[in-house]
Amino acid sequence: MESELIVSLRECRLVLGRVLRVLGVPRAAVPAIRDTALVAESAGLGGIAALHAGLEALRSGAHRTCRWSERGEVLEIDADGRHAFAVAPDLLDLAAARCRRAGSARLRVTAVAEPGLLRVLEHQAPAQRLSLDFANGEIRARPGPGSTRWPLDPLLHNGTRVDPELWWSLYRLAGQALTPDSAASRRHAGRSLFDELGNIVGEVGEDAAEPVGAAEGT
Repeated sequence: MESELIVSLRECRLVLGRVLRVLGVPRAAVPAIRDTALVAESAGLGGIAALHAGLEALRSGAHRTCRWSERGEVLEIDADGRHAFAVAPDLLDLAAARCRRAGSARLRVTAVAEPGLLRVLEHQAPAQRLSLDFANGEIRARPGPGSTRWPLDPLLHNGTRVDPELWWSLYRLAGQALTPDSAASRRHAGRSLFDELGNIVGEVGEDAAEPVGAAEGT
């Protein structure tokens, strides 16, 4: 039995993206949440294990939104129980917008699942030319020098070491995002259907109830 797996960035993105789709996360939100988890992994915060542990919070918060209000210089954000990986992209956008408008930002976040994982923002902020720290229960941001270093570079070049049981659990869950296995699904690539000899026998149309060409007996 393998004690650990080394998983590439491409494999991580593929599997975690599918997992988030299975959990009901809106399609447009998947890339940001997926990459937030992977930045946490790259930064040594255990992002993949944290996502695995937070599956229920990600599922239950999939269609919730953050509510925010201004109290003096502080933006107060109610995360409504959403997971930190789902909230972090919103917080980064709010901090960047506030800094550009007011020169600095102070965010106070409540009702977030796994708040310690918001530390991932420290590793994402330089790409937005922000300097960010945590103090007195607040996230404080100000303009920074920025960085040309992609926070996922370590994963891109070296992959990441993952517990096999944890990884295969995510892999099996990700499989639920795929088209159910059938005779037709095993004979197509993209929109084209093939027979056993590799000949194109029809096209799968988005609006068609059956593959185009099937009615002619091809």
